[in-house]
Amino acid sequence: MKPPCFDVSKNGKKIVRAGVRGGVVSLILTWVGNVSEASKPSASKKGPVAGLTLRVGGIDQKPDGDKRVEWLDNPRLCVGDEIHIRITDEEPDKPLRSERKTPHTISKEGVQLAECSFCLRMQRSDPTFRPAIRTPDHFICTRCLILAERMLDEDSDQLFHLHRTTGKKCLLCSSYKTKESVSAWKAHVCRACIDKTMKHVIPN
Repeated sequence: MKPPCFDVSKNGKKIVRAGVRGGVVSLILTWVGNVSEASKPSASKKGPVAGLTLRVGGIDQKPDGDKRVEWLDNPRLCVGDEIHIRITDEEPDKPLRSERKTPHTISKEGVQLAECSFCLRMQRSDPTFRPAIRTPDHFICTRCLILAERMLDEDSDQLFHLHRTTGKKCLLCSSYKTKESVSAWKAHVCRACIDKTMKHVIPN
């Protein structure tokens, strides 16, 4: 059986057909009004509605690594437009954009692996294998977390590929006001987030 694809049409005319052999496909219609009673001027204005977006994208799982894909990015939508979605098994259109997912991830023999933002090695990242830190753009493996905690506990400036920093934006809490942080390459995580993660995963 072929995986489902999604025909997206506007006012009776197909604008894109999205689908992947394996992975995720998302069709997201969003309106954002940043001022009080923003819906009134949006509904009465002729032409495209401000703050209204339609995106069709997802994640295409490939043997050489997952890719972020997008078929449609914010077409002009006006009051009165009708958007229809039809499920089909026909071949999908080629994505407008396709790029390697960050962090880089692959599935190998049923195990999910991700590229650690600190050691750059492909490490096991499934939720049942802890401790680890995972955000939409970063992954920190178990080994790097343990080494980071050890380096700070020993008051060292460097341990293997890790080094101590201050004032860097933590990839977890987004704070710059960190007296103790651990960095490697372009990734940084603060002492508070390291301790919180390790305490939660490995209680005393």
